[in-house]
Amino acid sequence: MLFVGSLEPRKNLSFLLKVFKELHTKHDNIQLVIVGARKWGNTNIAEIINSKEYPKDDVIFTPFISEEELMILYSNSLCYVSTSLNEGFGLPQAEAMICGCPVVTAHNSAMIEVVENAGITVKGWKSEDWIAAIEKALSEKNEIIQRQNKKIQEYNWNSIIDNFLIYLNNN
Repeated sequence: MLFVGSLEPRKNLSFLLKVFKELHTKHDNIQLVIVGARKWGNTNIAEIINSKEYPKDDVIFTPFISEEELMILYSNSLCYVSTSLNEGFGLPQAEAMICGCPVVTAHNSAMIEVVENAGITVKGWKSEDWIAAIEKALSEKNEIIQRQNKKIQEYNWNSIIDNFLIYLNNN
């Protein structure tokens, strides 16, 4: 699994780490790769990772990586998971979709517009709902990728410009 984003409270990484621990008990061959830099605010990430019986050997924090390396990670991940409390656009979700990586994300803010009806959005913060969504993303990977490929075309600059010109001409 892959998480991309800054390590700050609104990304809700502590919740994802909790979900990962529970998921890991059912699927002990899964890893979580976390790509992101520390930003602002205190988090309890280190405390969670270093707690007794946490599968910390299967959680990988990367240093800075290039865009090319990030695309390789997206392309080779089982799924991208974001438990963010709020996003302005949802760029990592769109990047994952472009790279053919199934997306599981919170059903809030801009992530609804970017992911809904393509990837999987999860309402609420029950671990079991997130685990079910991740398992669904793994079992329905090909179908999700097909929906995401269709959805991501909405963000093609040529389509955006064409739609904008149509809008201008009709108003």
